[in-house]
Amino acid sequence: MTEITSDQVEKEVLEAILPLAIKHLHLSGEFSDVTLEGTDGEHVQAHRIILAARSKVFKKLLFGDFAEAKDALVPVGFEGNVLHAIVEYCYTDKVSMCEETVCDPYMTPTIVSLSAAADYFEFPTLRKYAVEYACKQIMEFKLLALPFLTAVDLIVGSDPRIRECAINSIQTDYTGSIVGLESKHITALSHSVLESIVSDNAIFVDEILLFLLVKQWSQGPTMEESEADEQQDDRKSFASALIAKHIRCDRITYFGLSETVVNSGLLTTEQLFEAYKSHAELASNNNSQALVTKRMPYWADSNLPVAVYRANAPTRLRCRAMASGRHVWSIEIVTRQPRPSLCCDMYLGVCNPAGDKQHWKRFDAASVSAGSIVTFTLDLTEAEAGSLSYSVDGRPTVVISANILNLSFVPAVHIQSAGLSVRFKGFDPSSYF
Repeated sequence: MTEITSDQVEKEVLEAILPLAIKHLHLSGEFSDVTLEGTDGEHVQAHRIILAARSKVFKKLLFGDFAEAKDALVPVGFEGNVLHAIVEYCYTDKVSMCEETVCDPYMTPTIVSLSAAADYFEFPTLRKYAVEYACKQIMEFKLLALPFLTAVDLIVGSDPRIRECAINSIQTDYTGSIVGLESKHITALSHSVLESIVSDNAIFVDEILLFLLVKQWSQGPTMEESEADEQQDDRKSFASALIAKHIRCDRITYFGLSETVVNSGLLTTEQLFEAYKSHAELASNNNSQALVTKRMPYWADSNLPVAVYRANAPTRLRCRAMASGRHVWSIEIVTRQPRPSLCCDMYLGVCNPAGDKQHWKRFDAASVSAGSIVTFTLDLTEAEAGSLSYSVDGRPTVVISANILNLSFVPAVHIQSAGLSVRFKGFDPSSYF
């Protein structure tokens, strides 16, 4: 029997607790030989050998030909809290801030900066970790969508997937994502982000709510801006221009115009006249119920609202293309006249924005009837392994296509019978890019 020496025991114990020992070095700062300085002046102590072993970028910075290789204090182009997270990851393979159940809105710039820093230091796993955390937070807590979108707009090198996830949240659940958000998060929006929201034709929202967003933004300034009267005037001028260019005031109800729009000072007399004129025309035609108040996608080939589509031709939804992530949407069968002699009368599925590549499923009278809801799921979370599936009225899911190439797609229909019509019910809030 081989005798186990005390040296062997000590070696095995040290090996077993190595991760704890490294973590202790991180927490205690013992034997640290370099201090990273953030752009905000905050200092983070670390050990050169640990950082260099984890990142080629750190290796070049701390042991290469750079001047910093000989300095005890090394400036790094990220804020201190981001550097703390990077160093923590180097020692523990974890980042505690990304384990919080709920992300504070004020932490969104840090999470976004972390994704940029992970890319800079060549930590793809950490970048994915930060992005997944951000997107999960947006999906579960919709009011974080706008703070994350603002952070992505400000921070160079941030992961575009966070932006896509935030935009998708706003498109599919505008009320949950923006209504009720603190005013300071609205007024903090940059001009470009505000315009990207207001001009988005793929958003499902009452037009009056977009007007209120612009109005609230115009009542800034942000904390970073001066309280000078001329800057306030600049905001109002930009807000007025946005409304004139992108807001359909003829979609705002008469009450909304009278109680909200008129007193805002953001519309000219001529613009108000045109809005009231559209209401008068509807009333004179005894068509007061025909006012469309919501902004929504359109069927590309007919320019018809998505409410009902009856044309005897293929069409695709004019909305933001789905190129990654997981997307869920529903189509309602509005009318369905049985035509046994016509075996191929309706196709539902997706196509690319150009309309020349499709993934269809044929639905005959035996498949669906008037009132049926067909729910589609397009999963593009894995490159070149995407799938399209559907379920009718909550029944088991059926796969239409597997191993879909990683292209861009939009919902599409192809109706070949005048006795059929469908309605696009919208994207499910669980969808994400």
